[in-house]
Amino acid sequence: MSTKKYEIVKSESIVHKGRTLYRIKALKTFCVACTAMSIVVKKGELGGFVESENNLSQEGTCWIYCEAKVYGDAKVSDGAFVYNTAEVFYNAKIYGKACIFDNAKIYGDAKVYGDAHVCGNAEICGYARIFDDAKIYLDAKIYGRACVCDNAEVFDFSEVYGDAKVCGKARVYGKAKVCNFAKILDNAQVYDNAKIQNNAVVRKNAGVFDKAEICDNALVDDNALICDDARIYGFAKIFNKAIVYGNAKVYGNAQIFGKAKVYGNAEVYENAAIFDYAFIFGDAKVFSNAKIFGTTWLYCAAKIGDKLSLNKGKYIFATLNIDETLSEIEPICYKISFAVRVIELKLPIEQGYIESLVSELAKYDELIDYFHSNECEIIFTPNENKIYKLLLQSKQNIENFYK
Repeated sequence: MSTKKYEIVKSESIVHKGRTLYRIKALKTFCVACTAMSIVVKKGELGGFVESENNLSQEGTCWIYCEAKVYGDAKVSDGAFVYNTAEVFYNAKIYGKACIFDNAKIYGDAKVYGDAHVCGNAEICGYARIFDDAKIYLDAKIYGRACVCDNAEVFDFSEVYGDAKVCGKARVYGKAKVCNFAKILDNAQVYDNAKIQNNAVVRKNAGVFDKAEICDNALVDDNALICDDARIYGFAKIFNKAIVYGNAKVYGNAQIFGKAKVYGNAEVYENAAIFDYAFIFGDAKVFSNAKIFGTTWLYCAAKIGDKLSLNKGKYIFATLNIDETLSEIEPICYKISFAVRVIELKLPIEQGYIESLVSELAKYDELIDYFHSNECEIIFTPNENKIYKLLLQSKQNIENFYK
């Protein structure tokens, strides 16, 4: 008694890509229960196309349906299901309860197994592996030695290739690219035109999107967001709800965490750390072993390096709009200079006038401290130099007044 579940119908053949393929016909009734659907194949029912019996196992409940084609050295086995106009060819293997449908193509030495399914216009090739409950659909491409597993999803026009891995409940979509040895794990999402490459890791609800790039050995972790044209590279770590965006760059061994934000054209590098609610933006640069934290805001063209720690919970004034700051400081400093001279000449002056000017100037104390710091490196523009000299002169005038 024959144990075959199907036979090849020689009278129903087609020529496809130079190969003669034949329809299959069920010799008994059985149920196919794969991830995407469950159907009953009835005895005598026609299926899809194969080149030979080597393409579809006679064992298990695997089946090829509709206009689907399996040829070359490709094989479908176990409880796998290939249907619609899907194609499996060269040396590809489909097994377990995997499901391939729509216009999907699996080829090369690729393997799809477990409860995975591939559909739409998706392509899996090279030595790629798709397994567990992974889903690849729409126009996504997985190739090289890439691996997509667990409950991960890759879709739209995204690509995963090289030795990259997408696991957990991660999602890669849009036109995103994940390549080399990069890993997208847990609930992380990578989308739009983002690119994750080299040994970079994105995990734990982190998101990378727009045109952002994560490369080298960088880590984006724990609800962090990277977007716009930001670049994270070297051994940099972004985590704990930190956000990096704009044209910002974080590299070296730098760390951004604790809801901190780095954006604009800012750069954070070497061993610098930005955390708590600190904001770094504009053209600011933070490097060496500097630490910016608390609610500090650092911006414009400031450079903070060496071992400086800033935690004043206020703006770093040296990094404000320099022209605007100069226009505010100049009149105060000139009034102080004039008032001190009037008093020196023992001419009458309104009571409390100089005290009011001193009070106005006091709000720039942090700016003076900042310029004074031996552990800061600042790009001094002509206007910055002018501000610095005005403040120093005014402080000297006030000290002389109170002597």
